Amino acid sequence: MDKIKNLKKEGLISENEYEVIDKLREIGNLSTHKLKRPSSSDLVAALEATNHLLRTIYVVPKRTRRLREKKGDK
Repeated sequence: MDKIKNLKKEGLISENEYEVIDKLREIGNLSTHKLKRPSSSDLVAALEATNHLLRTIYVVPKRTRRLREKKGDK
């Protein structure tokens, strides 16, 4: 959980994203440690949230840097 808090503290994720990641962590812990199977809709929501977070943290900044570099070339 400290790693998630650090992402928020460093400004890499928003408060909403923090809450989503923390909920994903809880779902993962329940399924791993208590062998509680999440519902199909929870799994779909978790995958969608994960995809969004990965795009927000990695893909969008990379594309933004490329656009800035291209703009600087002119």
